[in-house]
Amino acid sequence: MRTIIACIALAFALPCFAQEALNTESATQPAPNTIYVKPQFRFWRFGVGAVPPSPTVPGAGTQGVSRAEPSVTVQMGLVKDLSFSLKVPMIIEDRTFPAERNLSFALGRVDTQFKLRVFRSDTSSLDTIRAVVYAGALMPGGDDNVAPQTVDPYAGFSAMIIRGRIGVTQSIRYTITTSGGSWEYKNLGGDGPADALKYDTAFMYRVSPAAFTAENSGTAWYASLEVNGLYETNGDNEILLSPGLLFEAQRFAAEFSIGLPVVQDVHHRSPLEFQFSAGLRFVF
Repeated sequence: MRTIIACIALAFALPCFAQEALNTESATQPAPNTIYVKPQFRFWRFGVGAVPPSPTVPGAGTQGVSRAEPSVTVQMGLVKDLSFSLKVPMIIEDRTFPAERNLSFALGRVDTQFKLRVFRSDTSSLDTIRAVVYAGALMPGGDDNVAPQTVDPYAGFSAMIIRGRIGVTQSIRYTITTSGGSWEYKNLGGDGPADALKYDTAFMYRVSPAAFTAENSGTAWYASLEVNGLYETNGDNEILLSPGLLFEAQRFAAEFSIGLPVVQDVHHRSPLEFQFSAGLRFVF
């Protein structure tokens, strides 16, 4: 009887989130008619902007940029293996130039996305291999001060494997940027005018419990380490190392991470100094 109870408990426990990392696109999917709600907060600090390479190609030219983004993402399972998500961010941005300072508060770019699971193999109640393809677009938010007012389509692939206490996710996403040269001096990475390739790897380790039982299957703590990369077709490349912590329960999760640059080959925009991310996830 004790074994049966443990199996039932595990079946309804933590795999609803399946060790999803904060800054890496996950291969998880909500079931049909299930909704994930993800309020998140991110903060970036950028350093001195790039020096203009020529009089006709303006560089970033800033003395520093601070950018905060509270957002809410709603993801809904439509049918088996297919989901739709909508992310709505607000942007609070402070740009300091040699002769002026600009403070902006506005709706950011709305992110619409469809995700399709193309592979799933569950070898136990916890161990799994999953893969998804996804596609979407960044839509105009209404204020050119904080984001380009263009439609930028993107497509990507994500795969994850969970074995015991360890989970690994790999995601690749390519965005076609349509903002053109008008946004070059404001670009903070991925906004344009160059196309952007985002490549992320996430490692998750379950710190506690060491093994799930009927008594402790309701919650778990994970240590995370992400490698978050952004390459732009103008040659800029930046890689962050992002350690973090994740707490998962049956119906919600809480997480945070701090990203620090370990590779920074940036010549067309302001270099990132650090990134802070935090979020909650709820299942309905």
